[in-house]
Amino acid sequence: MFRKEQPQTIYTWRTRQSLHLYIADALDTSGKLPVDFELPELYSSTVSSVYFPEGAVVPPEKIRELAKKLKKIANTGDEATAAAFFQDVVALPDVLNVIDVFLEEISNYALPIEPYLFSFAHDMAFCTAHINSAKFGIAVLGLCQNRIVSDKLKVMAVYEKLTVYSTIALLNLSANPEDDLFDIAGKLHGWGKIKLVSRLAVVCKRDKIKDWLIAEGYKNTVDNGYLACTCALYGGLHIKLGKDVIDIKFFNEATDILQAMLIGSPSECIATYPHAAEAITSYLVHATTHAKAIKHFLAVYYIKFYLEQQLIDPDRNNGWNDSAITNSLINCAAILGNESWKQLIKGILINPDDLYYDEVKQATRFLQL
Repeated sequence: MFRKEQPQTIYTWRTRQSLHLYIADALDTSGKLPVDFELPELYSSTVSSVYFPEGAVVPPEKIRELAKKLKKIANTGDEATAAAFFQDVVALPDVLNVIDVFLEEISNYALPIEPYLFSFAHDMAFCTAHINSAKFGIAVLGLCQNRIVSDKLKVMAVYEKLTVYSTIALLNLSANPEDDLFDIAGKLHGWGKIKLVSRLAVVCKRDKIKDWLIAEGYKNTVDNGYLACTCALYGGLHIKLGKDVIDIKFFNEATDILQAMLIGSPSECIATYPHAAEAITSYLVHATTHAKAIKHFLAVYYIKFYLEQQLIDPDRNNGWNDSAITNSLINCAAILGNESWKQLIKGILINPDDLYYDEVKQATRFLQL
């Protein structure tokens, strides 16, 4: 009379204490994470019996297999396949090197977003206790065109190992990506800020944010040179410096960002800035009025060194010619030769603990001051 029911398998890849909740609980009143914030091992250790060791190359067939599983989930909502997908993702050593290939693969499948794919991607991103799952979930959410997750993505973006994934998703989903990315940028300080600001700069249209790019946008705890040229370009540094009159506040900001470009890495430095000639020529004009602090002296010294290199460089491609270089070097010599520097420099050289001691010592040796 009674049929014996088959035992039902319960898949437990969703967790009550999710990565999203852990990050949200750690935010301070300004929406920032503590500087020393780290995830417990719970959120990054493997829970899969099949694990790719660090540095291993994930074979293309594995990525295709993942894509086929996602297709089945999107079409059927099958929980067993969802659990298997989660296990496979957790086993990956480096999601960053897999995710672009994976997204390209699934773009061939024309997956239906409803009723299953969005829900699955949401749970992968916000309802599991593993960072790989969050990365994949966020990436797939970026394709789902549902803005309801924007606020949750902004929370995840504050954790710098998730910033780039959340940034790309927000660019696809947000009704106002410029303001959303700007709101997040002020809460970041390391690689996450570098990844986010490099994208914010490209979509930036508001003067307020352009001003911020030049004043603060490039500053980070890794190396200011990574973003200085990007922020100078999209913030319109050469245009702002081209004005007849600028205030000391902006002159100081221009000094800092120019110095970051002048001592930047070869891949992102003043040589790669297309408006270098315009910006530097204008800066030196304003320096004759505003240059009074030691950091101004150092900026002009670095400009002089850069111009001397440009003079012998046959591959100039950022606006320089012999006449412009010669005139700018004459301006540098006039500024650096001002007698008012000697007393300021002398005070620094007798104090080895001074912030500028090493730079000033080197500059004065080459300038024979």
